[in-house]
Amino acid sequence: MKKYLRLINIIVFLFSFTTGFGAQPGHRLNNPLSITATPQLIVGNATGVISACEGEASVSPAIQQFTVSASGLSADVAVTAPANFEVSLAANGTYDTGIVLTQISGSVSNVVVYVRSSAQAATGNISGNVMLSSGSVSQAAKVTGHVNPLPVINPIANQIKQNGQLTDAVNFTGTAGSYVWTNDNTTIGLGPGGTGNIAQFTAINTGTVAVTANITVNPVPATYAYAPNAAANSVSLINTITNKEEQVITQGIPANSSPLRLVFSPDKSLLYVANQGSNTVSVISTATNKVLTSFPAGTYPTAMAISPDGSRLFVAGGTSSQLNIINTSTYASVKVVSTGLNPNDMAISADGKKLYIINSGANAVQFYDIAGGIFEYGLVTGTNPVSIVISPDNKTMYVANYNSHDIAVIDIAGRFVAYKIDVFTPAGNMAISPDGTRLYVSNPTTKKVTVINALTNGIITTVDVGDTPAGITVNSDGSKVYVVNSLSAYISVIDAATNTTIQPIAVQPGGSYMAIYNDNECTGQPLTFSITVEPSPTPPVTPGGIIIPNTFSPNGDGTNDLWVIQNINAYPNNTVEIFNRYGQRLFRSIGYSIPWNGTFNGKSVPTATYYYIVNLKNGNKPLSGSVTVIR
Repeated sequence: MKKYLRLINIIVFLFSFTTGFGAQPGHRLNNPLSITATPQLIVGNATGVISACEGEASVSPAIQQFTVSASGLSADVAVTAPANFEVSLAANGTYDTGIVLTQISGSVSNVVVYVRSSAQAATGNISGNVMLSSGSVSQAAKVTGHVNPLPVINPIANQIKQNGQLTDAVNFTGTAGSYVWTNDNTTIGLGPGGTGNIAQFTAINTGTVAVTANITVNPVPATYAYAPNAAANSVSLINTITNKEEQVITQGIPANSSPLRLVFSPDKSLLYVANQGSNTVSVISTATNKVLTSFPAGTYPTAMAISPDGSRLFVAGGTSSQLNIINTSTYASVKVVSTGLNPNDMAISADGKKLYIINSGANAVQFYDIAGGIFEYGLVTGTNPVSIVISPDNKTMYVANYNSHDIAVIDIAGRFVAYKIDVFTPAGNMAISPDGTRLYVSNPTTKKVTVINALTNGIITTVDVGDTPAGITVNSDGSKVYVVNSLSAYISVIDAATNTTIQPIAVQPGGSYMAIYNDNECTGQPLTFSITVEPSPTPPVTPGGIIIPNTFSPNGDGTNDLWVIQNINAYPNNTVEIFNRYGQRLFRSIGYSIPWNGTFNGKSVPTATYYYIVNLKNGNKPLSGSVTVIR
């Protein structure tokens, strides 16, 4: 019997749980065999580009979004935006600092959360984590954006002038690239509008009461880029708002230079241009767009980088396999370093301590310690590497391998290739978005640009561009991507939000690269000032009882076209003479039956002040004074 006792005890034990044995009346014990689901909250990566102007919230499509899924929840999901951002459940809906995702039976299924920058966001690059929480589980979605500052115009003083006086010149100052003004009252002698400073002009008011013109000035941002034209031996200045070439810089660039690469000084006051044909680098002032000088930079300069403090310019010679280090104060070479075979591109770390040089002939990237002056490490990346970019956080390096048709994703700290992205075609030049989420790769043989999600290393899409796309440049907020097409007479412009091309920029063919000087497209607040013109004072009655006006306007409008001297006909023997400021006599009459019409030798005299002598021949002293001609 004992051998069955243990079996009986086990059966009784199990029975007690299945029947509620030992439970208090009215209470139910949980079934120990049931399984409670583990709460899960799954948040996708944020996509899209947030861009806005200072004082305004970003609007779709300049927003970001991510998906949320969940299971096993016991509470709704609270979504909280970080500082400078707001969230919503609709792209064009109502945004707030926080929203709630309602769970149904513990689940949330692919709900899209939209994120925009708030109207109170600080200018510059902004970032943060959208926090999502439900009960004991939480997740974060990193979001980024860029808020452009508004261009500002400095205050302008109002003016009060008298008919015939010259106004003060108006010189606009501030942070804008240009100033566009309109005038609501052209009768004062100023046109209806224009761009730039307002020169002096003669104020006009032939009436009897003062008139006022209100001039409204709009500060327009400076949005310019530079693109070298190797075949034309020039550099184009491009307006990136109008997408038009505004100037072509040729003077000062050595003959047969074939300008190729561009790099700005850190403050963007200078633009360095690598000239492969003349083995020089030209220095252009961005204030005047004139070449200041050109200096030797080694054989066949192919790639450039500049130190964060601007004191050193690094120039790699593509065929000489040398790195030339230039002192930018003297433009003299301070050191020449032998590199791997055919250095084709390079990048500098954000702290200015490391230089990364890719060698297309050696299929490798070299890590150069600038302070120590030594190559610390070399890493094989793929076949025929041609371009390199560094992620904004300075943690990841991307190297495009032309012949192996891939992108090497390199962990900089660990110095190893972490991933290879196959682009299925020769990989050319690259650029990365300011937030580090998008990588753009030119495909020279297919006339396309490959768009890669840098967070997942997956290809998003390809975009059709021009013939033989080369250099790629992304603007400061990541909203536009510029692609220089070497064999097409235009630069392709990609809308980063939709990955479609928009209005291209017509340029001279043969270019390969482009550099953005300033691309803030936000228009500042207008400013209004006034110019009031008072009428000429009533001419005094002279001792002879005549009235001599001090202004008239011989412009053919039928009003005040003649210099009429009232009551002078009472002195038939009078003489009237007019002189210019040099003493030259322009008019003389005996008797004044035909008033002066503002001409000399049949031609109209210019707007100016002239001088008269009126002798009434009445025994009194001749009358003298000035008269202003207004046109």
